[in-house]
Amino acid sequence: MEIEVFKTNELRTYDNVIFRLNDIFPKIETFFHHLLNMRTLDGDKPNGWKELCNSCHAKTCCSDHLPPFVSNEEFKKIQEFTGSEDFVTLRKINNELKYIMKTKSNSDECIFFDSEKGCTIYQDRPFDCKIFPFDIYKINGEYTWIVYACNPNSNWKWTESILESFEKEWLTSKTIDELEYFTNNERLDQSGKAFRYEILRKVKFLHNKADHKQMCQIKKIP
Repeated sequence: MEIEVFKTNELRTYDNVIFRLNDIFPKIETFFHHLLNMRTLDGDKPNGWKELCNSCHAKTCCSDHLPPFVSNEEFKKIQEFTGSEDFVTLRKINNELKYIMKTKSNSDECIFFDSEKGCTIYQDRPFDCKIFPFDIYKINGEYTWIVYACNPNSNWKWTESILESFEKEWLTSKTIDELEYFTNNERLDQSGKAFRYEILRKVKFLHNKADHKQMCQIKKIP
C-alpha cells in the first residue's frame, strides 16, 4: 500500500488538508482490514482468519445476510454522497419507523454492492456493515458482542483487540443513541433466516449519549 507524503507547501488551506485526509483514510482503513485478515488464532498459526473461513460456503455479507440497519446520521451521509434518498426502506422497530438498507429487485444483494468493485459506498457504509462478521445482540438484558461463525470450538481470544478498536472508533455516542433499535431481533425473526454465532463478551461503552449532547452545546457557543 502506498501512502502519499504531504509537502509543507501543499498544506496551505484547511480545505486542502481535509481533501487530502478524505483521500488517504480509505487507504489506511483498507490496510487495517488487510492486517485483520492476517491475524492469528493462537499466536503461532499464520493466516488464522483465512483458515477460519476456508470451510465457509456463504456469500459476502452484502449478498447473503440481513440488510443492514441505517441510523439517521448514516442516512444523511449516504444521501449526501449518492444524491439520492431511494436506498432505504422504512420498518417499524420498537414501534418507531427506522431505516433499513434496500436490496436489489428479487435479490438479497445490497443495493450498493457491485460484484466487481464491492461496496460502492465503502467510506460511508453503516456501522452494521463495518463490524461484520461481528454484531451486537441484547442477551439477558445486556448489550453483547457476538461473531457469526461456523467454528464453535475456535479460540476467540484474538478478537479482543478488534472489539476494543470498534468500541473506541465506531461505537460512538450517536451510534449508542440508536443501539436499542440496532440490536432489536425483529428483523431477524421476520426474515426467517438463522445464523450461527458465538457469544464473545459484554459491550464496553467508552462513549455515551451525554458526550454527543455536550458536543452539540459546545458548537452552539459563539
